[in-house]
Amino acid sequence: VGQIPNLPMGSVVETNAVFRSDSLSPVYAGEIPDKIYPLIKRISDEMDETVDACFSYSLDECYKVFAKNHALKNVSDADKKKLFDEMVANTAKYLGEYK
Repeated sequence: VGQIPNLPMGSVVETNAVFRSDSLSPVYAGEIPDKIYPLIKRISDEMDETVDACFSYSLDECYKVFAKNHALKNVSDADKKKLFDEMVANTAKYLGEYK
């Protein structure tokens, strides 16, 4: 909801928050410095794509986003697929709506 004003509104970001018995309020983090903005923006975009893929309820879409994640850039395509399939198998009982 705008914790980082130089990212697009609605971007997925990890944030601190204030918890109360009847509310949850994100903590304003301020702008990302220009020097590290490209790195943070790339990661935020990856998280936005991940959320969109999750709400597609398509394992194919989820895999596409998973496979292009920068954190896996040095992992072979075969190993990415194997890891994804293992994660799906280990969480299958929670993925009933996914096809």
